[in-house]
Amino acid sequence: MDGPVLVVDAGAVVRNFDRIRAAMPGCEVVPVLKGDAYGLGSAEIGRALAAVGVRRFWVETLEEGLSLRRSIEEGLSPRFRQPGAMRTDVAIGVLDGPAPGEAALFLEHDLEAAIGDESQAREWRQFTAWQAPSCVLNVDTGFNRLGFRPDAFLSDDFGLLESCRPRAWMTHLADGGAGPESPRNREQCDAIRSFAARLELVSADKLPLSLGLDGAIALRGKVDMAEVRTGAALLGVEVFPEFLPLEGVVRLDAPVLRVIDVPTGARVGYGSGWEARRPSRVAVLAIGYAHGVPRSLAGAGRIGFGPDSGPHSARIVGAISMELLACDVTGLPEHETAPGSRGRLLDGIYGINEMAKDSGRLDTEILCALRACPKTYRPSSP
Repeated sequence: MDGPVLVVDAGAVVRNFDRIRAAMPGCEVVPVLKGDAYGLGSAEIGRALAAVGVRRFWVETLEEGLSLRRSIEEGLSPRFRQPGAMRTDVAIGVLDGPAPGEAALFLEHDLEAAIGDESQAREWRQFTAWQAPSCVLNVDTGFNRLGFRPDAFLSDDFGLLESCRPRAWMTHLADGGAGPESPRNREQCDAIRSFAARLELVSADKLPLSLGLDGAIALRGKVDMAEVRTGAALLGVEVFPEFLPLEGVVRLDAPVLRVIDVPTGARVGYGSGWEARRPSRVAVLAIGYAHGVPRSLAGAGRIGFGPDSGPHSARIVGAISMELLACDVTGLPEHETAPGSRGRLLDGIYGINEMAKDSGRLDTEILCALRACPKTYRPSSP
């Protein structure tokens, strides 16, 4: 019998990209495919986006950059390649930037770097004479992770950053989900502009700004940015549904192994956490936390059965174990819940946003965990 299957709709990713781009006129929307596209497959999603004309991506690490470069070059038709070269015209940026000794690999594989400290900048500029790829200067404006610290930058070589030939400034919003209502977002944007002006390397209004985290979408028209880096929103995570409705990208289903008649008072699962209040029918599905299903969905999550247009649903009961979970299918049509049928944990009605709410887990955390499921892909075009 087949096991659980995670279906990734590459076409929905492309349509979400188009929605975001339409909401950000005059701003380049750049997909962030870090963590293997949040566990959904950067190769497949990257190729789908590149095939419709997306020409810039961000990933987290050098290894991810090399993998995405290889996937895109293998998957795109020759019409997207640079004249007289095997390489495509797709730019791939690496958010971590080069570790010591890695700058030459960035040059060899045409990867753009986020330069976030003086050691990276000094190594990077050694390759400017060799036509190194462009870079982006990463400034930590309050996230306290990667990037130049404006209050600690005391270099005597004020031409250092300019000698790296950056194409943009970048920062990452720490309070992105709050959108324009967050004073911290505004403070971070002001901080990076102030830093640029203080160094007097380039005019702050000439070197464009790249903002990261999907919440930057809500700052459109309020912050002068040339690029917004978006990841979770492409995958159907509703950041600001009130003005940017998105399409679900993933569907997860699993087979019913067994249906059990449970008498009143009987308990189900580890810890006997659920007790039948009436004679009940319980379906056991071949999926559990080993496949990435949050254990906190017990008692809260729902499993869909029947046709997508009008499904019946059953509440998860008892503890979710490693490779099994149970749900109460009492009153549901027996032919829809019989052994061999499939129950849906994610679909067009109960999506990743609803699962996140019911489980108390972060939506992107759930997506990353679901990478343990076997995946199949719907194409990006009919």
